[in-house]
Amino acid sequence: SMLLKMVVVLDPISFLVKPVTTVICKHIPTGNDPTQHHTKEHRDCAKKMQLEWVDLISKGQLGEKLLPILWQNVPPEHHPQLLALMIKFGLIVPLQNFGSVEGDGRKMSHGGHVKGVTNSFLGTDSADSAIYLVPALLPDPPSPEHLRNWTTGPVSSCYFFFTTNANLKSHAKITLDDLINFGFLPNGLFSRIL
Repeated sequence: SMLLKMVVVLDPISFLVKPVTTVICKHIPTGNDPTQHHTKEHRDCAKKMQLEWVDLISKGQLGEKLLPILWQNVPPEHHPQLLALMIKFGLIVPLQNFGSVEGDGRKMSHGGHVKGVTNSFLGTDSADSAIYLVPALLPDPPSPEHLRNWTTGPVSSCYFFFTTNANLKSHAKITLDDLINFGFLPNGLFSRIL
């Protein structure tokens, strides 16, 4: 995109890694967990933008309104480039639900003005701020036992099955056990499909 053509990064740690890790990190601890991040920026988000913060840490949905708080130590003129780089590398994916209302009454929108960089960062007029999906923060999938019991009623499904098991090439059908035991999702595919 044009936004990134004029960017030269001399210090990738301070320009990209530190701001990105305020968004993508382990927000919810598991037991006595030394890998959990809980910074001043995170506390500020939890205090000032509680609903958006809960969406980020529990659903992996990043509201654009959180970024100025999360990136309060980053010069505001760098925010559009950071956002564009995160989209380019598949770290976040813009959700494109134009004006659809979510269960809690908030709207999700995406302007798409500069290849994924939206609304307030480019100064465009929009009452709604963009929402991005953060694949690394999506909740854990249901347990295999839960998957076995999910087809209690009539359901139409489509599966894309990726495996490294050569023996499955000759099978006419793939069972749920094959899917659970031998399937995988290639890195980056999920964000590209979205």
